[in-house]
Amino acid sequence: RGAHYVPTDALLDFLNGTIVILKEFQAQRNPQVRVIWKTSPPGHPNCWIYKEPVNNITTMVDLVNDRSLYTFHSAAKGFHWWDFAQQNEKVIDFFAAQSQGLQFEIFDGYDLLLGRPDMHRAKVRKRYDCLHHCHPGPHDIFSRLLAHYLHMTPEQVMAPLS
Repeated sequence: RGAHYVPTDALLDFLNGTIVILKEFQAQRNPQVRVIWKTSPPGHPNCWIYKEPVNNITTMVDLVNDRSLYTFHSAAKGFHWWDFAQQNEKVIDFFAAQSQGLQFEIFDGYDLLLGRPDMHRAKVRKRYDCLHHCHPGPHDIFSRLLAHYLHMTPEQVMAPLS
């Protein structure tokens, strides 16, 4: 689904079929293949007023959940950014419940970008784009972390932080 909202039932239905394919692929070809799911970060209402990151997660959760702020775009009420946190949790629970025999890991994109209302793409066709970021931008951290993550062994990934 990428960064755009899909109803949870449709998303879980898609994942159910995907998990079957991934299990078969790992079993038949290579059990070392790493399946990684990145949780989806929401957009930020009123993104144009932010010039730097926000370090208060509670403030950002409140911002995303405040439906009265979704007036900046005619379709904004359909973005469902306030549903992303709950949907991410449902997907993680779904993976845990349905993935017997599948080796998978969760890459937390939601928390990484929740505090980055800055550097969105400004105006696109006279409307503010408060979902996508500029290139280069805050989302580049995913590429850097993924490269680091892929160089780690499964034991290193699961090791407790000291």
